[in-house]
Amino acid sequence: MPAQTVQKLDFREKLIQSGKKENTDALLKRLKTLHGKLRLLDQDQEGTDVRSLDPIRKPLIDKIILHHKDRGVRAFAACCLADVLRIYAPDAPYTQEELRDIFQFLSVQLTLNLKTAPSNVRPLQPSRARANEASQSQSQSQSQTQASQRITDVPYYTEYIYLLDSLATIKSVILACDVPGGDDIVTSFFEGFTDIVRPDMSKNLLRYFIEILTSLLEEANPIPPGVLDCVVHQFELYLQDGTSPAFQLIVDVCNRVPTRLQRPMYAHFSDIQLAHGKNPSPADFKTLSDSHAVMLAMYRNCPGLLVSLVPLLEENLRAADEVPLRQLSTKTLGTMFGERPMVGSDVADLAKAFPGAWRSWLGRRVDKALPVRLSWVEASKGILDGHPELRAETEAALRDRVHDSDEKVRAAVCKVVGLVEYETALHNLSDDTLRAIGSRMSDKRSIVRHEAAMALAKLWKLAYAELEANDPEARRQFGWIPEMMLHCLFRMDAPVELRTQMTSIFKNQIIPLPKPDAVDEQALVDRLMLVATYLDEPAYKALERLTGLKGYSRAFISCCEEHNGGIIDGGDKEEQQIKDRLSYVINAIATHLFVDVDKATKDLDAFALANDARVYKLFKACVDPQSDLRTIVKSRHELLRRLEQSHHDLLDTFSVILDNAAWNVVNHSSIPALIKRLQRPEGSDPQKAAQMAYNLLRFMAKEGAPMFKSHVAELVIVMSDKKNHRLAEVALQGLAAVAKAEPEDAPSDRRAVDRAIKMALEGTPRQAKFAARFVAYSKQKGAAGELVDSILDNLSDKDEDRLLSLLRGLSELALSAPVAFEEKSAEIIRFVMQDVMYKKSPSYECNRTELTPNQDEVDDEWLEEEELEILDRAKLLGMRICTHRALGFARHPEAATVVKDTFTLLQSILSEFENGKLLGQVNEKTMEGGHARAHLKLRAALCTLKLANARAFDKLIEPGFFEAVAFNLQEDIGQIRQLLLVKLGDVLPAQRLLPRWNILPSLVANDPDPEHTALLPLARLLLVLSHHPDYIDINLGELKRLTKWVVSLHQINADRRIKLMSNFRHIEFFLDSVANRDNVSLLYHIASKIKTVRDTYPTMTPDADDEGEEDEIPANLKPDEKKRLEEAALRRKAKRSTSANLYRLAEIAQVLIQNRAKHQGWVLSSYPGKVKFPKDIFQNLHDPLEAQITSRTPYLSEEMLSWLRGLGKRTERVAAVPTSEEPSVSTITLMGIMQQRKVAERSSTSPSKRRSKKQAGSVKKKRKQEASDDDEDESSDEDSEDEDEGEEAEEGEESEQEQGPAVLGRGGRRSAKTKANKAVGKKKKRAAKKSAAEAEDEEMDVDQSDLTDLE
Repeated sequence: MPAQTVQKLDFREKLIQSGKKENTDALLKRLKTLHGKLRLLDQDQEGTDVRSLDPIRKPLIDKIILHHKDRGVRAFAACCLADVLRIYAPDAPYTQEELRDIFQFLSVQLTLNLKTAPSNVRPLQPSRARANEASQSQSQSQSQTQASQRITDVPYYTEYIYLLDSLATIKSVILACDVPGGDDIVTSFFEGFTDIVRPDMSKNLLRYFIEILTSLLEEANPIPPGVLDCVVHQFELYLQDGTSPAFQLIVDVCNRVPTRLQRPMYAHFSDIQLAHGKNPSPADFKTLSDSHAVMLAMYRNCPGLLVSLVPLLEENLRAADEVPLRQLSTKTLGTMFGERPMVGSDVADLAKAFPGAWRSWLGRRVDKALPVRLSWVEASKGILDGHPELRAETEAALRDRVHDSDEKVRAAVCKVVGLVEYETALHNLSDDTLRAIGSRMSDKRSIVRHEAAMALAKLWKLAYAELEANDPEARRQFGWIPEMMLHCLFRMDAPVELRTQMTSIFKNQIIPLPKPDAVDEQALVDRLMLVATYLDEPAYKALERLTGLKGYSRAFISCCEEHNGGIIDGGDKEEQQIKDRLSYVINAIATHLFVDVDKATKDLDAFALANDARVYKLFKACVDPQSDLRTIVKSRHELLRRLEQSHHDLLDTFSVILDNAAWNVVNHSSIPALIKRLQRPEGSDPQKAAQMAYNLLRFMAKEGAPMFKSHVAELVIVMSDKKNHRLAEVALQGLAAVAKAEPEDAPSDRRAVDRAIKMALEGTPRQAKFAARFVAYSKQKGAAGELVDSILDNLSDKDEDRLLSLLRGLSELALSAPVAFEEKSAEIIRFVMQDVMYKKSPSYECNRTELTPNQDEVDDEWLEEEELEILDRAKLLGMRICTHRALGFARHPEAATVVKDTFTLLQSILSEFENGKLLGQVNEKTMEGGHARAHLKLRAALCTLKLANARAFDKLIEPGFFEAVAFNLQEDIGQIRQLLLVKLGDVLPAQRLLPRWNILPSLVANDPDPEHTALLPLARLLLVLSHHPDYIDINLGELKRLTKWVVSLHQINADRRIKLMSNFRHIEFFLDSVANRDNVSLLYHIASKIKTVRDTYPTMTPDADDEGEEDEIPANLKPDEKKRLEEAALRRKAKRSTSANLYRLAEIAQVLIQNRAKHQGWVLSSYPGKVKFPKDIFQNLHDPLEAQITSRTPYLSEEMLSWLRGLGKRTERVAAVPTSEEPSVSTITLMGIMQQRKVAERSSTSPSKRRSKKQAGSVKKKRKQEASDDDEDESSDEDSEDEDEGEEAEEGEESEQEQGPAVLGRGGRRSAKTKANKAVGKKKKRAAKKSAAEAEDEEMDVDQSDLTDLE
């Protein structure tokens, strides 16, 4: 085997020439030659004769070379030094001090020569005139210079690459860690490399940087503070400016050796927390926040660095007194849990690695500090999006926070759900969570409502494409959102602010207007119909209201134009009328749409005073029914832009007004699109889409007739569509609406009228109705008379299949063409009464077949009108015909004569009672069945209400007839109550009826449907209650009989008081609807003044036991005695008055009003005004003495008043509906006997024993009550046990006191103990009294009303 050849350095020149001035070029040439020969030598010392390097070792570190001014000399010297270190590795041929100088030299060469040329050199200042141009040109030239200078253009770039390669590959750089001042050298490498790294550097160059810095970190012990500062500084810069090459370099290095930096990082952040974490000032809190932001940046990019910090953060979560520290740690730790693990990192799942920290973090959701709970909620989003394993637990905890006591937390939860990724919301969030967010749309706080609605609206908007494609998962998860929003928007108790918020969000997110440059009418209509397909009936009604077809906003601009900025031409009277009209409209808009009415009024006044004609024109275009979608979108856009420029403070106010007033849901352009969808349904559910188009067209024709003006020709064409009955119907309805509202735009073609007449004779009942209306208002004179004659001719054929259509047409003609109808009215009414109303109904026999063996007749049940027998449906139309005919004579002198027969018919249906129910039959011979009777009763009530719209007819309705109509609101069938209430809700606000009608909605106070509410006048309410068939009077004679056995009114009247609760609820219901701080004094005044009048209804009778009593007064008495007896007689007479029930209810109302005022903190002052009672139902007491006695006579006993004062004071609502387990008279009597025995026993015992037995009895009684109460919780059981212990202790103390006085005298130990015992005894006595009062309250709870909770 040949011997290995030993390499030697063949360099014979002296590196540094002595004795003469050194030439730079010659030195550079020698260094190049030396570097070329050194790089050929192997690293292995056995293959290289290192002694041959002795001549050049020392000269290479000479100051002449290391400090040479030439850049090339230094570059080649650095390469030579790297070669020497490579050849000598792993040792070095230099001392520690020499190595220090070498590595300092190498670091400086790399960082100085690879750095980009400085761009912050201050240039000469240009002249002031051209300063701007000079600065711009200079910045452009600098940017061009930097952009053109590539890294490869750096002088001696190849040598620097060689140097970096050598240091990274041989790792000789690690020698710098052991030399004196090594920390500074290592820090210089980190700081230098982060300065010189550039985006255009090659991957190899960046790899050299990473290898060198990684080697230094692995070898350094400990990590130099400067290195840690450099790393942290790069993360701070990243938070400010985003990613950079230097930051990416540090991230790559940290991910190579994360374990080396864990302890230093822990120490770094611990020191910051220790210095600034306790009671932090604002500056300290900012420092803490910045440090936690750096933590999160590190965890996102280098998760391995912060593993050791998790226990510290977990410990911070338990820092009881340091809320800021808990807040920041909760947010940081939650965000760390939510970060997705980096591929290749050692941290796979932080929650699994630190289960204790995970549990501690979950517990912060119920932290007592609000900022901590907020931080927990905000941090949970990342977990929902990024961690399927933790999502279920986090979602359940987040759902729990929906009901947090603080609105900020509730709002944050809603916001987090709205920000989750769509795929997460679609596939992973539960329906319970989304519906819990939906429930917050009715929150009391505005911010919570807004965030909840925005969150769900955003999710629905994201899901629109999948909903349109009928994706089942999207429908299940998000399809219900518009429905819930509409339910919240138009619920009865929705405040103004909620409605404004929901309207804006619904119109801008669910059905947003298109952009001005991308208007598509069909797309908007399709979106609207998609929304409508997911709505139930109440939500669809709310959507109809949302269309804005009614409102004051459209009258606002016309009032502004008349006002003319305050410059009004005309007299003072006309000027004042214009100002009053504008003020009324402004007040209506501000009250209806805004919470801050004063600000809205001020803004609207300012808008009117501005008198901007262009803005007026744009606003009118937005609210004009004739404007198409494109015009509305462009006008709205320009209007808001102009307001923002010239009236910025009015922008918010008018944005709300435009959301409510502009035609942004349906408009003129929607009609052709809806007709198209009704003709050719499309979408995921074509049938339902067609039904929605049909419903919307019907609604638009009913409320927005002007929108159809320009579509008359198209409606005439589709009117004759025999295949599509619904399309023909809406076409007729639209034509009828135009003919009635805009007669000049109605079609003048005779052929259109002929088609309508044919439809009235051969079409469906609804087609006949609208066809008759169109004919009645058409331009063809005599067309209505022709139609009446044609209908009569067809009626004579007695074709049952066409009967309903013919009668429906006559019903409409009686209302729309009364003159033509009256010409044939005798024949029509004769046919209606003889062949329809008095004809025996087949429904009775049908009902007989449905009887069970124990039934004589089928109970009244509700069946849709379309399912009734034809004759029964005809009878309903017969009542309409009679009613409409009577309305035609409302202003005729013979109106009373004409309406008499109609009233007789309606009263015969409503006023016949059987077993306490309205019979609902025309007469005994017609024998309508149960299903038909329900509709007859409802239709009779509705017809009466329609007739009452005419004041002349309203005055003719007698009290008994009125009460028969009113009691339909307490029918067993819910549909009767509901439909009558809906009609009342439409009619009552117009105030066309007499005041007595306003009380009718009060009769639904006991209705199972809580949504039936209205405003009611108190005096009429009490009168109706006093005459109600279910009124339970507290009969004085019966009281006398029962008090022989019962000693307390509270006991004898237990079952009666439960029944009376149904009447008390009406009053409480009224107060819930009407009472407020401003009118409570007026209500109390009315209730008290009722005792100064008497009831005009002669329906009450005196008490049975008092009928035989005479009030004769002897004549030979003294005046004082005679006066006293007269007053006593008047009192007895007052209590036997026919108005006694009314007075009792008035006293009850006074007590309930007092309770309400006290509970709400309202001042119940005397009312300064005067109140006049309606003369039709009340009359004054003419005898002054009688009036005085009546007003002073109490009609309720003290026990009853005491019990009444307890109503409205408890927070729990206890059901008071009578049940089958109510106490009977015998049970009450037995209770009275037992009470008498207890009284006798108490009278035979000593005071102390009696007191002890009384307490023991109360304990037993309470235990029995608790045992019988199924709803009592564990806490109440514990309370009762504590009371038992307290009572036993008290009995023991009392027994000690009874033994005699203390043995020792004053000042002794026994005296102190006695004083202490007395103090304890007094304290426990007070507790016993309190518990006894609570027990009494519990006994009285069963008698309280559901409506006494005023919280």
